[in-house]
Amino acid sequence: MSKIIFRYGAMGSSKSAHLLMTGYNLKERGKTVVYAKSSIDTRDGDFITTRAGIPPKKCITIPENSNLLEMFGYLDNQSVIMIDECQFLSEEDIDQLNKLCMQKDLVLICYGLRTDSNGNLFLGSKRLFEVADVIEEIKSCCSRCARKATMNLYLGEKKDVVLIGDSGYLPVCRECYFKQ
Repeated sequence: MSKIIFRYGAMGSSKSAHLLMTGYNLKERGKTVVYAKSSIDTRDGDFITTRAGIPPKKCITIPENSNLLEMFGYLDNQSVIMIDECQFLSEEDIDQLNKLCMQKDLVLICYGLRTDSNGNLFLGSKRLFEVADVIEEIKSCCSRCARKATMNLYLGEKKDVVLIGDSGYLPVCRECYFKQ
């Protein structure tokens, strides 16, 4: 039975570590696990890494404007696609993955940020909120007051909405975000 799961959290909530641990558990249960991430995430090349000490996993990088039906068309119903940094995917990418899951009876598990540092939904995340069967928040604490972090605060001078990497960002609660 096809299923789309979207797990989101603020920066520093161990999304990538959760992805790698989940992939390990699925593989132990006989599933074929395919790891992927958007090519916009240029950190660590074609690997998914985490600061938690879990060994990196080689992954497929998804270029912009890709034919994902073709890219992942070889998979069968024992396969699970796990995508890190899914906020960088387009709405069209999510729609293609949705179609692929239904056609091939696949499970898709996506991990990413909900909003950018301006508090706006990323397009990939927005589409996942619209089509996912299961939506789960990965919780983390505000770096200022220890309440639940829901926002990503950028401390530097903004030039772009999308800056790759964690440096310069803090996970914060809504109140601390708007006090800044």
